[in-house]
Amino acid sequence: MAIYHFHGKVISRSSGRTSVAAAAYISGTRLTCERDGRVHDYSHRTDVVHSEIALPEGAPDRWLDRSTLWNEVEATERGCKAQLCRSFDVALPRELTRAEQLGLARAYAKSFAEEGMVTDWAVHDKGDGNRQHDKGDGNPHLHLQMPMRACDRDGFLPKCKSCYVVRNASGEEREATAAEVKELGGQWEKVFTYRGNRRLTKTEAEAADLHPTRDRKSSSPVKRKIRTTDWDSPETYESWRKRWEDMANEALAAHGSDERIDRRSYAERGIDLLPTVHLGPDVAAIERAAREEAKACGEEYAPVTERARENERRRKINELILELVRIMTEMIRTRLEHARTLEGKRRAQRATARRRPRRKVPYAPQRGRKVSPRGGYGR
Repeated sequence: MAIYHFHGKVISRSSGRTSVAAAAYISGTRLTCERDGRVHDYSHRTDVVHSEIALPEGAPDRWLDRSTLWNEVEATERGCKAQLCRSFDVALPRELTRAEQLGLARAYAKSFAEEGMVTDWAVHDKGDGNRQHDKGDGNPHLHLQMPMRACDRDGFLPKCKSCYVVRNASGEEREATAAEVKELGGQWEKVFTYRGNRRLTKTEAEAADLHPTRDRKSSSPVKRKIRTTDWDSPETYESWRKRWEDMANEALAAHGSDERIDRRSYAERGIDLLPTVHLGPDVAAIERAAREEAKACGEEYAPVTERARENERRRKINELILELVRIMTEMIRTRLEHARTLEGKRRAQRATARRRPRRKVPYAPQRGRKVSPRGGYGR
């Protein structure tokens, strides 16, 4: 069945990785990192179905060569702890055919290129590529890798830009680069830090009886570094996850499948079930080998790793929860049907019963009590 799996991470030098090695892995090719001279050869891989590079509008055509693109990324990022690129791996719906999976992957990669991101993407699968994977070893998924920087026709742009804090006579404040300050003219003035950590313009300092230069704590104006893109914000990442959910569900609907994926967790959907633990490729390979060995020996398969045992425990708990919910639902439904039946019988009895007239009883006062002239008991 179709599942939602969308995992993103940042590849950085602090973890000892390079963008060239990661690109060689997802594309199944042989690439040489010019920065350290190491050769990364993954040309022996047989699970790479397709690989491609999607360029945004205005990007240099030389980046269609994978080696040129990622070696240029390595040359642009200079720090020993520099963040090199983003990497996503996304599960493709197994209900789709191979052509439909590639079309969905290409459309999703192009959506990043339309935002200005160079996108190197590849589809991996060990299955046979048919709509139904009879062997059960098919795990179609999409890899995406994008540099951290925006670009233009000359190459990559800075991640951040240094801006001055400027203020006008009305007290409005904004950030502006040096070129933008010249375009704004004299209506906007740079902000400096004065005695008492007061941030004032020259005009405001003179109005506060401060010398416009001697009372400054620093000769440099107040500056702020601003990201040139919003790609690092949690809201943007969530929009990418939502986009994949929408595009995958549209592809499933076009295919005629009733399956749908949902990016939300059980807790967000109000489902009282325990989520399973992601096994990962290494643990999944161990469990797959154990399953095949148990099948060859004619024995019942039992998980051999801690994660798989935990998933089996959670699966049994979820089955118990679902069974309890089913029993309680059936009991409530039976009680409601019984109550409706009784209420119907009572209504029928009330409708068919004859109402007898009430017999009039003559007035008989109790013995020993005086009767008042009005016919009632005396006081």
